[in-house]
Amino acid sequence: MAKLRHIAMQVPNLQESAAYYEKLFDLDRVCDVESEYGNAIMLSDGTMNLTLLHFPEGTKGGRNGPDWAGLHHIGFIVDDKEATANKAVELGGEFFMELPDNIPRRRRRDQIQGPQRAGLRHRRSRLDPERPEAIA
Repeated sequence: MAKLRHIAMQVPNLQESAAYYEKLFDLDRVCDVESEYGNAIMLSDGTMNLTLLHFPEGTKGGRNGPDWAGLHHIGFIVDDKEATANKAVELGGEFFMELPDNIPRRRRRDQIQGPQRAGLRHRRSRLDPERPEAIA
């Protein structure tokens, strides 16, 4: 069974948004990331991860411009990444992108778009014996 563990929101101001959610929900800052795809601040309550994303002009991953705010994608932990990816395609989804390598504690993650072009991300379960570190 898949488990929801990640929500990513695109925001126009990373630091301001991160401070708001850290104070409001007492979330811990896991890390800050800058990449060619865009910039991120990852927050966590210990179970769920809230990643705030900002995409300056010229970066690759944004939606609707750098001042837009809203849900960007969600992420699930799955037991069988390949079977889930195949099922997503059978149901009308398509491969969107593989995440960059400079994300701390990154595991093999792929992004799949659903038939309505809604983003979701999946990765192997923390119980995967080949990847015992596979949970942030």
